[in-house]
Amino acid sequence: MNYTARQRRHLLQALLTLPWMGAAGAATGQRPVLVIGAGMAGLSAARDLKAAGHKVIVLEARDRIGGRAHTDRSLGHAIDMGAAWIHGVEENPVHALAEEAGARTVATDWDALVVYRGKQRVSDAVLEAGDALYNRWLDDIAEDSAPGASLGSALAQRAEAITRDADPLALGVARFLLGSGIELDYGDDRGAMAASSFNADEGYEGEEVMFPDGVDVIPKLLARGLDVRLGARVERIEHDAQGVRVRGSFGTLEAAALVLSAPLGVLQSGSIELAPGWPEAHRQAMSKLGMGALEKLVLRFERPFWPADAHWFGMLDTPYPVNFYNLKPLGASNILIAITGGAGSRAWTRLGEAAAVEQVMAILRRSFGELPAPTGVLRSAWNLDPLALGSYSVVRPGGSFAAMKVLTRPVGPRLWLAGEHTIAEYSGTLHGALLSGRRAARQVIKALG
Repeated sequence: MNYTARQRRHLLQALLTLPWMGAAGAATGQRPVLVIGAGMAGLSAARDLKAAGHKVIVLEARDRIGGRAHTDRSLGHAIDMGAAWIHGVEENPVHALAEEAGARTVATDWDALVVYRGKQRVSDAVLEAGDALYNRWLDDIAEDSAPGASLGSALAQRAEAITRDADPLALGVARFLLGSGIELDYGDDRGAMAASSFNADEGYEGEEVMFPDGVDVIPKLLARGLDVRLGARVERIEHDAQGVRVRGSFGTLEAAALVLSAPLGVLQSGSIELAPGWPEAHRQAMSKLGMGALEKLVLRFERPFWPADAHWFGMLDTPYPVNFYNLKPLGASNILIAITGGAGSRAWTRLGEAAAVEQVMAILRRSFGELPAPTGVLRSAWNLDPLALGSYSVVRPGGSFAAMKVLTRPVGPRLWLAGEHTIAEYSGTLHGALLSGRRAARQVIKALG
């Protein structure tokens, strides 16, 4: 029989796969592509790989899909304990998936903010003055800071010029907004983040929206029709130019290629062994990055005592930055979510639940007086979760987003990374994780031909 050059290449490729073929690929004669992690990045990679005709197996250590996009319904309402917002709906691929899934969304009105000093509600005029100070404080800080400086040191250098002759109450509002825009946005302390990376990423235009029925509708949509194996904890990855061999709680699987979408904190911990190990460029890049800790404490009450018109509110001079989110716009009129980041988050998770709740209740009592005990409590602990070890990635002082770009390079000829920590433009977001998975899928498809 006469073969074309293309047919000969395909025949040779098929013959080369035979020594590596594991049980997963034996039935079809096609070695699978493995994806580690069934979060947004892993599921989007697997979905695109399957659409391109590859056999795909997704290995997930948890007993659920979604990763850090996790919805809890134990308090009688969908509470997103990790990722919760679509940041900008215009041309955002996550919003497109939400529409495909028929998911309801509700916009967060960031202007519907209430701030208290003790029991006094701060006036709108003072809020505006504080907002102006806040914006002056941060204006062009990434460009103006010294090379390698932390965001904390850059802010401190500007403090005298910003605070001189400022109205004390407006200055308190500015400091509150700094906590909201730094610790509670990036999930880490300002001294632990590079000034050069602050607000240096990209975003989508339009409203920021939440999911009244839970963000988990998105990973559920992505996972449809995929071979996802839960409780499959990976311990070792062996890889070379011929393929990969993965060992773990499930035994051993062999594949043509692998997408590793475990969170940055897990990669840094060494809980997944690579053989051969990390390339030096990847090792250096990961040393320039860290994991923020953004944690939530959810409190359900018999009836609300906070302002119904506020989408979010906070208090001046708290021991650590903390915001409260009113879930009435999402249909839960008696639930508050308290959020803190960095040192505050790590302190919460070191406490027992009762002690953590009392800390938050003490903050609330400063503005609302004596309060009834909550009738239900939930809390996250992403920084202690061995399958996350943090909420999402941040750039450490001395680093830059260039470190994340290094992580887009192949780890080996058949091994690629995905995850929000590998996409500098959109790190720390649902859409960033989604797009990183699609990028990794394209890399695999190109390599395998």
